[in-house]
Amino acid sequence: MALDLGDDDLTKAKIPGLASVVTLDSSQSDAAADPRAFLASFTTEEDKAIRRKVDRRFLWLIGLMYIIKNIDYQNAANVKVLQVGQPSNVLNELGMTADQYNWVQSIYFISYIIFEVPSNLLLKKVSPRNWQFRIFLSWGIVLACHAAVKNKEGMYTARFFLGMMEAGMFPGIAAQLCSWYRSDEMGKPIMWMFGFQNCSGIVGAVLAYGISYMDGLGGLSAWKWVYLLEGIATILFSFVVYFVLPDYPKSQRSNSWLMPREQDYLEARLSENAPKTNDAEFDKSEIFASLRKPRTYSFMLSHRFSLTSEATV
Repeated sequence: MALDLGDDDLTKAKIPGLASVVTLDSSQSDAAADPRAFLASFTTEEDKAIRRKVDRRFLWLIGLMYIIKNIDYQNAANVKVLQVGQPSNVLNELGMTADQYNWVQSIYFISYIIFEVPSNLLLKKVSPRNWQFRIFLSWGIVLACHAAVKNKEGMYTARFFLGMMEAGMFPGIAAQLCSWYRSDEMGKPIMWMFGFQNCSGIVGAVLAYGISYMDGLGGLSAWKWVYLLEGIATILFSFVVYFVLPDYPKSQRSNSWLMPREQDYLEARLSENAPKTNDAEFDKSEIFASLRKPRTYSFMLSHRFSLTSEATV
């Protein structure tokens, strides 16, 4: 059964010089001349099979990326309760009060907000794989360096740089997914990310509890071991991102798991303004156009209220 494509789908689709699909070798001959025939030549079964390939490549990986991100920024709260009342507690060793320690999370978000937009602008010039690799590698290094801080000033500085290095990770993934999923399909990958996020608090707390038994090992307090081990784990995971995360459907890295015809199809079914390759130049007017849209602020406020309800617990 041929895949039934409505007018709306075809209106959104853009075929930048792709070929029609008679054989695999001739898949780049005349798709641009007849996009309807190219898209309709795929059966429903083929469509599902291609999308399953994309799901297998992305869903578990982005879920792990997001859970690691949340564990690494939530660990400041976990280490605070380790060895409470003992000299090796993080507050005692850094000479901080509970009120002063509350700034640890605030400073992280300040730098995260400041550098989030610049990070995503750079994503347009650098491939998603390379940029996400940089993000994970650099924040893993900064996180491991938390174990070396000696006072509250050092902790504040480390948290500021952690937010700076992590900035752009989540919106970068969301932007990349637009290169693989249509807008009506984005619910699944976003659901996976937030599903893993809900598990991060449990996993992070269990890890911190287990690491607490290493208190004093090698002359390091338990809270230092938490930062050091989780930082090293993030550094190692950055290489998983580098070798596994795809870029775009028609990038060279996609040749190893997608046939040319499948690459053409994935790109052809996207909306016209979907990112399809690295873009060294970008139109600044797009930024200002987004700022003028009421729905931008509606989304910001709804997300802000959601985070406020979580943070008050």
